[in-house]
Amino acid sequence: MIQIPRGLSASLHCAQCPCARGGKPYRPVRGYGLYEGLCIVGEAPGANEIMQGYPFVGESGKVVSKALIAAKVDRTRVFITNALLCKRPSDEDFPRAVECCRSRLQADLEAARPSAICALGGIAMRALELPVIQVAEARGTVQESPLLPGVPAIGSIHPAALLRGGAGEITKGGKQKMNVDAQAMFLFADIAKTARVAEGKVPAQWSDDIKVVHEATDVAGEMEAILHDVYAWGILGFDLEWICEGSTNPLDALGAEAYRAAITWVGVGCGTRAVSFKWAALRVDCASRTFKGIRETSGLAQLEAAMEDERLPKLCHNKQADKAIWEAQVGPIRGRHLCSLLMHHAAFPGIDHNLQQVASQFLCIPPWKVEHARAVAAAKAQEREAIKAAKLVEKEQAKAERVAAHEARNAALAAEKVERKARRQAEHEARNRQRAAEKEARKRTKREQLTLRGVG
Repeated sequence: MIQIPRGLSASLHCAQCPCARGGKPYRPVRGYGLYEGLCIVGEAPGANEIMQGYPFVGESGKVVSKALIAAKVDRTRVFITNALLCKRPSDEDFPRAVECCRSRLQADLEAARPSAICALGGIAMRALELPVIQVAEARGTVQESPLLPGVPAIGSIHPAALLRGGAGEITKGGKQKMNVDAQAMFLFADIAKTARVAEGKVPAQWSDDIKVVHEATDVAGEMEAILHDVYAWGILGFDLEWICEGSTNPLDALGAEAYRAAITWVGVGCGTRAVSFKWAALRVDCASRTFKGIRETSGLAQLEAAMEDERLPKLCHNKQADKAIWEAQVGPIRGRHLCSLLMHHAAFPGIDHNLQQVASQFLCIPPWKVEHARAVAAAKAQEREAIKAAKLVEKEQAKAERVAAHEARNAALAAEKVERKARRQAEHEARNRQRAAEKEARKRTKREQLTLRGVG
């Protein structure tokens, strides 16, 4: 008979945990399952789990069991635990309770030695300290937890959220972006993906093998090489990166307003590799190959010819925008035009169709869109800080200049005051000397008069 392991029942920090009673965990629900590769981490036990002493045995557990059956995985061979072992406290105390239980979770994971972890819900992702923990951004993506370095962790929706009517993605208009059935499909797919990764059937490594071309001198050669691979594969994959000039809403560059889109990058790819060309480099290369009205075969001209080739199918993720912008600013696109966004919409209605969601549904990829957005935000924040620092330096410099000017004025006024005082002193002394001379002259005149009188 196989002895199925149980996880730890306490943390090193139970005494500080709001769930503890008398400094000890109160009716903790230990992890359960064989240490054979797949690990599922939930949030906290519910009433059924506390009553029976096992994780995921209530309604949420039934959803997990169905997902494991669909993935053809024996539940007893999956180690299942929660971010918190005890009954969930108030929302205010929940984050602190999870912090206190993290050392226990790490010890459980180190003992289980899983090959892959499926984190159900944002609390589980937070407990694992994943880089991205928002469910809408992280589900289906492969990340890594510092609690168990080197082990892929895939986030997903918590089944309790589905049982409550959805994972809470509400738009500004009050309508839920994804229906419950679609979210359940994500959960099933995420658990199946994690199981395949744990079994070694699917590699979890992410390879960012896109070649980036910044210089115009490299454009023609790289374009010729990638288009050779494209024709060998049989489909031209392309993607435009662009911003809408004069507007913060990219939708303003659709339809008749496509000319307003400022193209920044052009991606060209096939089933084996892809190359991203800087639009400015493409334009410079095109201009440098034009002489007396005769255009040589520039990289952009090669791509235009491929776009106009009716025998070569085209594939992009947002046909509505990319095709309109390309034709408004470059040239026609002919032949079959496939759109993965529209195909995904037709195959999986009710699911979000952005490229991050589509790719993470089928592939083992990181949340690169979020990471890119964070990098852009960090760069902008750094730029703002640099501008702020420059303004502060300018302000301090202006202040120093004002202080110096004030001190210079004060010094000039003081010098003028000293000069006026010295001038007044000199004038006063001159007057005194003049008066003394006049007095002496009067005395001399008087003596002379007395002398004359005596003589007479």
